[in-house]
Amino acid sequence: LPADYAFPADRLADPHPQVRLAALLALADRPADSLAPAVVDPLVAMAADPDVHKDRWLPDAVTSAAAVHSEAFLGQVLASSTPQIDRSAAAPIVRIVAEHRAREGLSDEALNGLLASLQHAPAPLTHAVLAGFVKGWPKNRPAVLLPATEQALAAALPNLGPEGRVQLLRLADVFQSTALREEAKAVLVTLAATIKDTSGSD
Repeated sequence: LPADYAFPADRLADPHPQVRLAALLALADRPADSLAPAVVDPLVAMAADPDVHKDRWLPDAVTSAAAVHSEAFLGQVLASSTPQIDRSAAAPIVRIVAEHRAREGLSDEALNGLLASLQHAPAPLTHAVLAGFVKGWPKNRPAVLLPATEQALAAALPNLGPEGRVQLLRLADVFQSTALREEAKAVLVTLAATIKDTSGSD
């Protein structure tokens, strides 16, 4: 398809799985990160649809299309303005797409924007992005993080389970970010003290 082709987004919501599959394969063939918002929204909806995950072929097709357009897909699936669907079901696809994006590389601006949005994302999606970046980020490639990004990531810690907290500390090591590591540890110390005080008052 030509780069300026206006993709019919309604095909991603077609009741026939074969039509949706063909649409996803067409998206995967388009130039990277060339999708209009009107197409990204239904792609996110498919990634979060439990019925899609029951299909034999659709999950892989959604993952392929999302990986090609990873910047727009990850930005939208994590955005607090995304319509109120249960985005948590998209976590397996988000993890793979985040790993792909980390491995391929992204600008400092895009990296900071993506990581800052984790502060308001559902915990399963935050876990997925952290795990994907830990696995996919190239060794010996320090990340350039803004102080605001480091603070936003640390602020997300209390809402994460033990696995997510471990992943964030591992990400600080992968990014070679001493500041992020210290920010995260400071939040963990405060959180532990709060839990101890609460337990002691019972």
